[in-house]
Amino acid sequence: MRTATRIVQLMLILGALGACASPTKPAFEMSDDCRLRSLPWDGEAGAPDDFVFGGMFGGASRTTRPREGEYRSNNDSDYPSKREDGTSRGGGFGIGIDLGRLLNQSGPATDLVSDWLSEGPGFDARYSNSCMPIRCLVQGGWPMVVDYSPDGQSITTIELHVQGQARPIVHELDNKRGRHLMKFELPASIGTSSRAAVMLVRSVRSRPGESGPGHARIHGLGAGPRAVGSVAIQQVDFRPPVIQRSAQQQASYSFLSKSDFNHFSVGVLRIDGVDGQIKVDLTREFSFAGGISRGSVFGRAPEQFWDGTDAGNKVSVGNHIIQVRAWMSSRNEADWVTAWSEQTVKVAP
Repeated sequence: MRTATRIVQLMLILGALGACASPTKPAFEMSDDCRLRSLPWDGEAGAPDDFVFGGMFGGASRTTRPREGEYRSNNDSDYPSKREDGTSRGGGFGIGIDLGRLLNQSGPATDLVSDWLSEGPGFDARYSNSCMPIRCLVQGGWPMVVDYSPDGQSITTIELHVQGQARPIVHELDNKRGRHLMKFELPASIGTSSRAAVMLVRSVRSRPGESGPGHARIHGLGAGPRAVGSVAIQQVDFRPPVIQRSAQQQASYSFLSKSDFNHFSVGVLRIDGVDGQIKVDLTREFSFAGGISRGSVFGRAPEQFWDGTDAGNKVSVGNHIIQVRAWMSSRNEADWVTAWSEQTVKVAP
């Protein structure tokens, strides 16, 4: 009887821990130097006696995640070599304990694909041009494309953490100054079905004796056959340069899609620049039903406008850019793409 009581007490304790360690929305956490410390699927099947600290609420991961390059890449730049002149941090503290591991069992893999298919590529509400984590879906053999402009004094990498794979895939971009369009293929080892992943675009200083965040502007990014040619969302237009809210002025936005997507959204991002760092903060997001077809220009007939306010209908004073996200929402076709406007719109009171 006493043994049975202890078992019940143990089960209640473990149940309480499990409830505490089950957030409604899986998330990832970043360190101050832009490294992933936890992933949405931390705590699923793994080796016995392996505890996860910070995999649920926050805090530090038990280990430093290894880095291993596996990409097969090529530099296919569609731009001339002319010279030109998105930090997310996790908050809170806690300890997540995987109960399956605690009981010397392997837990089932968390199926994140269904939710992520409907939501599209996920960005934190705040990110920077030196630290951009993206929640996304990938498949083995998929092409990827990134349109970017490094400053020539930084090292920029794409680090891909795929659910079910122990090591991240790391690809270092061409870091010569100027605008580049790079395409590469994801390794077949990821598998032929859609897999949840967290992609981290990270830039650090490369000059001897220097450390800290680097500088690389990302113009567009995509994965999957529909997203890749160049970047499937192009000509993201946002104007005029200045609008005055007191005069009820508005900014217009439009873009061209080079592929069919059955979902897309337009986000307005407020930008803040200090010491060359561009940090963005989601001000407002607009979703549209019906998707967009190949060759279509959205936002011109009819025109689309933003009135200079945030989601709470308050004036968003400062400089802003547009971010377009487009994606497919089936397990067989989970292609996605995102692109940003070159122009900024300044909102005055």
